[in-house]
Amino acid sequence: KGDISQITKYRDLPQQLTDYINRIEELIETKVVIVSVGPKRSQTIIREKIFK
Repeated sequence: KGDISQITKYRDLPQQLTDYINRIEELIETKVVIVSVGPKRSQTIIREKIFK
């Protein structure tokens, strides 16, 4: 376990977390495109563009 609040890229997240997100996607049959690593807007990781 460690602090992930400074991570800004999805590929830099711990493997255990990305595995968990992948499992959630399988269960809900929807892609998770936004991941928050903290309370600030700057701590939001957007995996793919969803807004124009």
